[in-house]
Amino acid sequence: MDMVKITLVGRVQPRDPEARFTSDGRQVTSFRMVCSHVRRGRDGERVEEADWFQVSTFGRLAETTANLVTKGSRVLVEGRFSSRAWQDNEGKPRTSLEVMANDVILLDQRQRDDQGAGYAPGGYAPAGTGTSGAPDSELEDLPF
Repeated sequence: MDMVKITLVGRVQPRDPEARFTSDGRQVTSFRMVCSHVRRGRDGERVEEADWFQVSTFGRLAETTANLVTKGSRVLVEGRFSSRAWQDNEGKPRTSLEVMANDVILLDQRQRDDQGAGYAPGGYAPAGTGTSGAPDSELEDLPF
């Protein structure tokens, strides 16, 4: 069995997540996030770069994301890539890559404490109903 999995750590930008409903009443919450990284340029200078990702959540995870995550929130997202082909207003074919989230973890301690939700004793902070939630101490040891 093949598997595609992506893990992102970054900030929700440039606006709050947007919730909508499918025709069968299922909630979908989408947001964009930016993940910054630094590399060395040809001249040896540090160059900061940013990658932008479109993220979608569904069902209970979508509800929780809409309630807890805001513009500027630092989040960890686990999910899979999904490609979507469509045509723009001029009829040109377009393709977009989107992350279909299985889990969204709110990493901002203050925001978790202020909300009183998305935080459990022991340092776990799942913003959704996914299966994972890493303790803060483990997250600080991640190489990114």
